[in-house]
Amino acid sequence: MLKVADECWVALANLHRSNPSRESFRPTEILNRVKADSQIPVRAGVQPHIAVHNVANVPPNPAQYRMFYKLASGELRLFRPGDAAHARRKGKIRPDIEDLPTEMHDLIDWYDTVYARQVPASPEEDPVLAMVGVGEELWKKEDGDTFIRRLRDERSWQPAELSTTADELWSRLVKHQGEYFLLITGRKFRYEVDGNGVWFERDGRRINRRLGRKDFDKAVSRLPLHTTTDIKDCGAPAFLYGVLTDSRIVRKSDIAA
Repeated sequence: MLKVADECWVALANLHRSNPSRESFRPTEILNRVKADSQIPVRAGVQPHIAVHNVANVPPNPAQYRMFYKLASGELRLFRPGDAAHARRKGKIRPDIEDLPTEMHDLIDWYDTVYARQVPASPEEDPVLAMVGVGEELWKKEDGDTFIRRLRDERSWQPAELSTTADELWSRLVKHQGEYFLLITGRKFRYEVDGNGVWFERDGRRINRRLGRKDFDKAVSRLPLHTTTDIKDCGAPAFLYGVLTDSRIVRKSDIAA
């Protein structure tokens, strides 16, 4: 299964190739292309990746990908080397070819040899101004009360003593989403970061319980973990334990002696 970030990039790349006369596309056009290309229902992380996570010239929240570039009009195009990017964004600018099925490898070749070498059709406006209104088109269905509740539930929970370690571990979590991890039983699972939450998947099926950033930070404060009971009060403890005992996410230097 494609990573969500890569799935969105493929959709926008296909739009560019199908419409060579156009420089950019509306977020809803990209979303509709994802729907058209996918054999499964659109995953929860697609809209945030289109609106924020993949966009190079907006602040990372928390993903640092540089796969899209937002114009002042609100439309998006694929990122090109040399485009302005937010200072905290250091992520990839296109999918790694090994992460795409063979039939999509021509997209990488097209991007590297054709698109990435093109000069924009017209001068672009100040990239700082282009940040205004990012994601507005995709988030109209979320009312103000729901937005505030979500912020209070997860984003505002940032203990000062945890911020450095937890943020670093969270950035690694974002980097390794889509890869396989192991439960304590030895069974494989994967996960997908969705804003400030995580969805887990086992045997090709999503587990119907979302891990929030609040519980992630709480578990980080208890490192090193010795058993799942150490975090039994956190969401999806078995999966969270598998993540926080994996060296890709937690290194020896992260754990105080």
